Amino acid sequence: MIQRRTTIVALVTVGLAVAAACGFDDAGAIDGELLDGGDRLPDGALRDPADGRPSVDPSDASGSPDGGVGAADGASFADAADASDALVSPPTCATVCAGAGGTCVGGTCVINCTTAAPCNALVVCPAGVPCKVTCAKNGCQTGIDCTKAASCDLTCGEQACGNVDCAGSTCTVLCDGSGNPSCRGTVTCHAIGACAVTCSGGGKTCQGKVTCSGGSCAVNCLPNQSASCSPGQCCDAGSCTATPTNTCP
Repeated sequence: MIQRRTTIVALVTVGLAVAAACGFDDAGAIDGELLDGGDRLPDGALRDPADGRPSVDPSDASGSPDGGVGAADGASFADAADASDALVSPPTCATVCAGAGGTCVGGTCVINCTTAAPCNALVVCPAGVPCKVTCAKNGCQTGIDCTKAASCDLTCGEQACGNVDCAGSTCTVLCDGSGNPSCRGTVTCHAIGACAVTCSGGGKTCQGKVTCSGGSCAVNCLPNQSASCSPGQCCDAGSCTATPTNTCP
């Protein structure tokens, strides 16, 4: 009888040793408590006292046991948002025209410099949008800078403009003094596409030299060069139409 009890105790002791070696504790759990149905609770997880479901230790940034977004995934989403914010949208007429003293009309920034309300400072067309500038008598004495606009349409009346400089995809400049000087400085057009410069009305309409470059250029001095383009004109574009004579250095 004593020998039988000794054998039972020995077997129990061996069983406990095997259980301990396999990770079982006294309650029959493996490395902590078991989930319902016998599933093992993940390492580092805590049981939610509200509903008994496992939750992850907040210090564990690897994620959640139910497939939720972890810290690493959240960081990647934040990085993507930052990259999206870094993209610069192209300018719109409505956002840039008012600051240039103009009004947005059909996507074009329209700037009017009148005799009664002249533009005393240099007229600068906003970058990235089409620009149309109309200068009445004495309206743009300091000149026009349309070099950063998407395209330019510039009109100078009698004694209206100082230096005129334009670029963009296309540029059209009309200096019409109606028998008097109109563009009293130089006129420079270097559009990527087509330039068209007209000095009309006589009376030394364009008092500075007309220079153009780019894809193509047409310079018209009407009624003639001596009357409207006395300093001459120079066309250095891909194709040139100069009336009457191209006078590049």
